[in-house]
Amino acid sequence: MSVRRTRGVGFVRERGENGRQLVVKVDGKQYVRAVHTETLKEARKLLPGFYVEAQSGALDKVKAARAKANDAPTFTEAVAEFLDREMGSRPETDATRQAYASALKRAGRTLGDRNVSDIDRHAIRDCLLDVNRESALNTTKLVHCALGLVFRNLADREVIAASPVQTLKALKLGSPGKEALRREALSGGQIAALLKASVTDPDVRLWIEAMAATGMRPGEALALTWSAIDPARRTISVLHSVKESGIKGQGRLGTTKNKATREVPLGPALASALERAYLERESTYRQFNMTVETDDCVFAADLIDARKVPKSMGSMSARFNRVRDAARLKKVTPHWLRHSALTAAIAGNASTPGISMADAAALAGHSNASMIARVYGHAIRENVTRGVALADALIGTQPTPHNVTLLPARK
Repeated sequence: MSVRRTRGVGFVRERGENGRQLVVKVDGKQYVRAVHTETLKEARKLLPGFYVEAQSGALDKVKAARAKANDAPTFTEAVAEFLDREMGSRPETDATRQAYASALKRAGRTLGDRNVSDIDRHAIRDCLLDVNRESALNTTKLVHCALGLVFRNLADREVIAASPVQTLKALKLGSPGKEALRREALSGGQIAALLKASVTDPDVRLWIEAMAATGMRPGEALALTWSAIDPARRTISVLHSVKESGIKGQGRLGTTKNKATREVPLGPALASALERAYLERESTYRQFNMTVETDDCVFAADLIDARKVPKSMGSMSARFNRVRDAARLKKVTPHWLRHSALTAAIAGNASTPGISMADAAALAGHSNASMIARVYGHAIRENVTRGVALADALIGTQPTPHNVTLLPARK
């Protein structure tokens, strides 16, 4: 190793072929920078600029920023601190906190335990692309919003220099992957295949039947209690939806998606399935000198110790996925059953007309019929086609006059 000095500024230290270090000293502190130059002369030309940087204090700022970055929290730690600091467990923020916690947990699958100072806009885009491929557009928006809040909070506290989260438009994520998938309707044969595959898991089978027969959302069906079922009036009261509780295998009863309650009709097939489940529950409880109580959950997390607590969505979804795979229906999610029920209700069939958009909105729990028109347009078209056929039948019996010339077919 050789040293070449430059008077009054510093010196260049040579470290192998094309490997050199600039070394300067300011106020008793020594600063070193590695450079790669073809000649020693080029390296010496860089010394004055490096000396000015060191003298101005810019290098100390960079060093301090790097040290601060190394002390920055991981993404998981930053999320936990954000939820505790900014969204404490106050009743008015509980639902919002749960939504953001779920969204940030999903983002954590991609960002993992990375240091927040190492997460740039490319990492954020990769994370949202993963979400967008697997989830609905609203889920992607929620994750994007939650990430924006976390990183803006970190920037405001000067933990990081600036938030790496860009607008959704700037990210150019493309079309959401699951938005189209969740809008496919299963045929009667496919639902029968699911029911057949779930014969060894009665809870999943009943969950499938409840969604397919009423159009309830997965969380709404999972939140049913025995008191919500009225066999005499043949109705089910949709009062709750299952939310995350933070306890493995257990959910909690929260509000429905639009915070409104509704009643849905109870058909004979689902009524029989629920009655069988109730009798089986009674039979089980008799062995423990217990009785079924009206506020017991239909899908209880535990029949003995947590009978008034619903199963978690995560645990039921995992069991549903095993049934789905056994039925060879890849990519199907529980939401497809709701979509299938509403599609069948709107489309009708050759002998029974479908219901109106307003009635479908009431059944689905939508606040207006425009959502139904947008999502279930394919079913509405089927019903309209049958409607035209019925109208056309009004003139179908009339003989065609011999002097009428039919319009030529369009080319």
